[in-house]
Amino acid sequence: MMRPPWIEIFTTPDCPDCAALKRWLNAEYLPFVERDMSDPAVAEEVRQRTGMRVAPITVIDGTQVFFGTFDEQRWRIEAIHTDQAETETQCVARHSSAPWPV
Repeated sequence: MMRPPWIEIFTTPDCPDCAALKRWLNAEYLPFVERDMSDPAVAEEVRQRTGMRVAPITVIDGTQVFFGTFDEQRWRIEAIHTDQAETETQCVARHSSAPWPV
């Protein structure tokens, strides 16, 4: 079974794109950890990690960083999630003993 990506989102309380990102991640059943950039320590941490200071910022598996509007981030996150699902399906198909494709 596919392991969901580790998603960390850095948000601010009054950010409409942050709210849209959270709604979409929940609708897609993608678990995430939310960090509030209105906390100065969190804002400094994300600036040091990513070089960015504008919300929302999404970090996936600690290595892929996305920023910008929800619409700009959504297609990138979808692409990663879709690629992982396709890779797993291909792996199952290769290792299946079934005489037909999975």
